[in-house]
Amino acid sequence: MAKSKRKGKSKQHKPKKVVVQPVVENNVEQQNNNVAEQPVQNEQSSSDEQVALTEKQLLKAQKKEMKAKQKAQAKIDKEKADKLKKEQREKAGKVSLGRRIKETGSEIKKVSWPSFKEVCKKTGIVIAVVIFFAVVIVAFDALLYWLYTLLIGS
Repeated sequence: MAKSKRKGKSKQHKPKKVVVQPVVENNVEQQNNNVAEQPVQNEQSSSDEQVALTEKQLLKAQKKEMKAKQKAQAKIDKEKADKLKKEQREKAGKVSLGRRIKETGSEIKKVSWPSFKEVCKKTGIVIAVVIFFAVVIVAFDALLYWLYTLLIGS
């Protein structure tokens, strides 16, 4: 007799357990009947197919997860780039018109406005100081003109 080339295991296949997940409760009995009627060899091939399907499903799930991670990372990178660009604009003094208007409005709200009495009082002080310096400048100009006429003798 010729010896088989395979070592150790015999050619007989041991029946493997097939995991059947019921989709609908009514179909559970039909599936159990179908599984019981199938020969042992079909159970092995169906389990191999299930393993192959689960591997494919696992690969698909991994690909989806990888794509989701890439999208999330791309979103984070874009946000960082936008933030950096915004900071560079602010450093350069370039701010959008809408933002300037918004900031101006918020600054105006922070201002403590004086009363009408205070405004009138401070305006009077300013006018008095302007008149005083106008008189001093006119007097100094007249003095310099008088000195000029003495030296030239016209």
